[in-house]
Amino acid sequence: MIAGPTATGKSEVALAVAEMIGGEIVNADSVQVYRHCDIGTAKPGEEEREKVPHHLYDIADPDQEFNAGLYEKLAEEKVLSIAQRGKLPRVVGGTGLYIKALLWGLSVPLAKDQAVRNRLNRKWEEHGGDALYKRLEECDPVLATQYDPRDRVRIVRALEIFELTGKPPSSLMAWQPKPHLHATTIALDLPRELLRERIETRVDRMLQAGLVEETRRIIEMGYPSNSPPLQAIGYRQVVKHLKGELEFSPMVDEIKRATKRYAKRQRTWFKKEGFTWVDARDKKGAVKTVMEIFEKKAEGFKPNS
Repeated sequence: MIAGPTATGKSEVALAVAEMIGGEIVNADSVQVYRHCDIGTAKPGEEEREKVPHHLYDIADPDQEFNAGLYEKLAEEKVLSIAQRGKLPRVVGGTGLYIKALLWGLSVPLAKDQAVRNRLNRKWEEHGGDALYKRLEECDPVLATQYDPRDRVRIVRALEIFELTGKPPSSLMAWQPKPHLHATTIALDLPRELLRERIETRVDRMLQAGLVEETRRIIEMGYPSNSPPLQAIGYRQVVKHLKGELEFSPMVDEIKRATKRYAKRQRTWFKKEGFTWVDARDKKGAVKTVMEIFEKKAEGFKPNS
């Protein structure tokens, strides 16, 4: 498993490792599962996917709900299938909840009520997200630290669970170890200032590559502007720009600030989960270190040629 904060080069390192010592890649990014969302997610392109098999990319339409429970089921099936074919599955991504669901499992079905969700969404539309995020901080401070204050989909869903159960959603996620899954967990990282520079460069490149046009195209295809992936960092700000609520330069600044905050939360989460950290300043060095870790853990494993 190769995880870590955004913009640390996870996909590139995972691809290089898979090419050198075999294996197939399984996505663990909550937005890369959506079709049409390519530029804003830095999704691996056709060239990369031709080199090494990639799984769980482009499996949901933008207006579909996709959650950790569904991810757990699909990802575990893929991981086991790859292993049964004599290959090494390499899970790659930065969505902590998805990764934890795969490794430990969401053993408790979480309550749902569309009427409650609709009411919370109306509150968000009428009063903005600050009040709902503050409420989440009060009822579940653990989960609140993992969510962007502007992540409407996840905040509303968490409050829906809280209203229906009277319990913090994080307390209902009763993780159970999976003895049939043996994961080597690695997280790439960069010095704080270098990561901030990488994030700024990455956002600029996404915009140059057509992030605004991609977002407009998704909406013109008939998908609502509040579809789950369009609430993600980058797309959310572009939607506001397209609606005339945010000028271009402030939009760019907001994307960069939000991405930096997200990277900070990711770093905190993966450190708490005990991942082995690998310095990603030099790609070749990072690939070498990751290969050494995997080879040591997989000693005796002979993948098919």
